[in-house]
Amino acid sequence: VGRSMASYTLAHAICDGYIDSVDTRLDDWPLLENTLYYNQKLSDILNMNSGDHKYIEKGKFKNSKNLAEKFKGSLDDHMVSLEQYLFYLKNTKSSKPRFNYHSINSAIVLNYVLFKTGDDFERILEKTFKDKAKIKNSVLFYKTTARPKKEGNANIQFYATRYDYLRIAKAMLDDWQNDTCEGKYLKTLFENSISKDTKRIQAQGKTVSWPFARRYAGQFQTHPKGIKKERPIMIMHGYGGQHVVIDMERSRIVVTNAIHENFNFPKIVYGTIKKGK
Repeated sequence: VGRSMASYTLAHAICDGYIDSVDTRLDDWPLLENTLYYNQKLSDILNMNSGDHKYIEKGKFKNSKNLAEKFKGSLDDHMVSLEQYLFYLKNTKSSKPRFNYHSINSAIVLNYVLFKTGDDFERILEKTFKDKAKIKNSVLFYKTTARPKKEGNANIQFYATRYDYLRIAKAMLDDWQNDTCEGKYLKTLFENSISKDTKRIQAQGKTVSWPFARRYAGQFQTHPKGIKKERPIMIMHGYGGQHVVIDMERSRIVVTNAIHENFNFPKIVYGTIKKGK
């Protein structure tokens, strides 16, 4: 869910003119220099399509160049800044792009907003969540407080109350239906979704990130199985049993908040979206 919230924050930064578009190349940010992410299109970072699979797999550095021996932690460690991850990716080159789900691409998205908005970062967050979504309680992205802003200390871990998740989803739905600038951003993400390459990954005996969704669109899971691909359904899938599912054209939202995903997902979430009950 935090990845999707970072993407929605990016939409507001683009619409306020801090960033040109999702086609912007990341060639103006010193933090990425001399890594495989430098000069990549923001759209490829959003789609987890940056060609970094030679170095990263299933949330951890691979053994290539002894990365796994140097960095033994998870890429979801919320005490680590983006720069600390990128240190291990110096002098790396991008491979042929393919979907590769992990946290560094998401951290790049959020911290690029932080870099481009500078002192206005908090204003963008307030516009996104207070002014637009009209949240009732505080929401926040995790911050690696031991590290300075220039190292990329914004983390995608996101906190909100259950009803504020619903309010934020309603804001996204309104943006889509009213064709606002942010709505056009969401539509662009959906139109440029990529395959999660599930069959290839499963054939290799590897775990697929939430196989219920067939495609990925700018930090959102999309195209759920058994539903026509033309239907714009954008899904946030978080830790445990956390789901935020938006059926953009049928004006239907389902939000679940649970510690474990051991409830009847087909009935409570999927059935509500597909059948309306």
